[in-house]
Amino acid sequence: MRPFVRSGDRIIVERVGEESIRLKDILVFCHARGNLVAHRLIRIENVDGRRRYVTRGDAFRQADPPCAYDDIVGKAVRILRGDMEIPLDGWWHRRRVDLWLLIRPALLFGRAAWRRIRRGP
Repeated sequence: MRPFVRSGDRIIVERVGEESIRLKDILVFCHARGNLVAHRLIRIENVDGRRRYVTRGDAFRQADPPCAYDDIVGKAVRILRGDMEIPLDGWWHRRRVDLWLLIRPALLFGRAAWRRIRRGP
């Protein structure tokens, strides 16, 4: 989840109702393999009258398979980094996420192009 969540950070998670889940929230959910995952919500789909949540790690290209509300443990509300506490619902944090999501495709494309150039023909 770099650049927002770093190795060694602790995530404070709160259980929330379905109506409190918004796009760009970091959701903690039980992955199909049984482990807990914290990824950003990028899309909400309605399938057969039920909401499905599509997430993706900030540094990943592909989205995770959709999950149901029952799979969600909660949403990240704060990050503890050393002596610092970083709230995730503030206006400033949301603008930083917006900016990251805007420039992210260019960064990913640039990295892939650089790898191709270094690999050579």
